[in-house]
Amino acid sequence: MRCNHNPLAIDLRQIMLGILLLGMSNVSIATKIKSSLYSYLSSAQLSMISGFIIAVQHRAKQIRVNSLVVFVFLVHLLLYGIFGCVVSTFGQTEVGITTFSAHGAMSSFTMLNPLNKFILSGDWILHVASGRVTEFNVNMTAILSNGTHFHTHEITNFHQATNESPVHLGLNNTVLIKGSSDVGANHVITWRNVPTVISISNGKLLVIMLDDKATQHHFAAQPIYGFVKELATSISNG
Repeated sequence: MRCNHNPLAIDLRQIMLGILLLGMSNVSIATKIKSSLYSYLSSAQLSMISGFIIAVQHRAKQIRVNSLVVFVFLVHLLLYGIFGCVVSTFGQTEVGITTFSAHGAMSSFTMLNPLNKFILSGDWILHVASGRVTEFNVNMTAILSNGTHFHTHEITNFHQATNESPVHLGLNNTVLIKGSSDVGANHVITWRNVPTVISISNGKLLVIMLDDKATQHHFAAQPIYGFVKELATSISNG
């Protein structure tokens, strides 16, 4: 049997390519090839086992088990025996959690100058279902550090960016969401369709970034911080 014409040589390259893709940091690419890779390995398993059975049954000298076949078979066992467990766990923590909810408190300030800043406090809530944000609301009070200019801010009507991948809660309960929202002052919407970035880090810290120009520099191009009181997840089987 000549290696150049051995179809298992192509199989090996495809399997190794799959391993490489699964190890990439780009989760969306790895997810797309995940199901097809598993299906492919299942068919490869059948063909390799059949080859071994034929070789044992005939016990003929002219039939040799190519070392390449053995190597592919060992790679297959590694993927299904050891690496397969890692992939399964990876799929649940990095890709599968597309339905979750969180809420917490706002605790931030906007620095106007070294002697003056707005202190922000309030509460927030986030709901994500099947990779789409169904609710994100923030209610805050703001007051200058000298006790003047008390007012409120509301962030409502969040719309997830259509060109963004479905939201998934990653490793260490970390997520980044891009979209737009309406921002109000004293319960009146003041700025509409403001580009908004929401992030949760380590399941503890909330960071909201509102576009500075779209809010007429009201937040001085500074992030708004909060903390997570509770994060509830639901692992998707899809």
